[in-house]
Amino acid sequence: NTNSTIGQMPFPCPIGHFCRDGVSSVVHKEGDFSTPQLCFDGFFCPRGSVSPEGSGPCRTGYYCNSNSIATICEPGFYCPGTGNVFPLPCFPGTYSPSPGLSN
Repeated sequence: NTNSTIGQMPFPCPIGHFCRDGVSSVVHKEGDFSTPQLCFDGFFCPRGSVSPEGSGPCRTGYYCNSNSIATICEPGFYCPGTGNVFPLPCFPGTYSPSPGLSN
């Protein structure tokens, strides 16, 4: 009589979410930690994130308004510091044609 254990593969945590141990679904339900939860605004969460900060705040020159993609700041805008949720327009009387500016 041979005992064998069949391991189950864990559910991968989807992009833009974080998962605690014991997640049993890939469908998000707000406040139900047995399901994936949304990451913090301004943070980038790649697949498999285990904390609401994911891989960290969105880096300078980028903004993360969806928690699932870091978007480079477009020409005419800038993204200072880290953790930007949206780009800021250049100051009146100024403009830069370059993407990814932080100031």
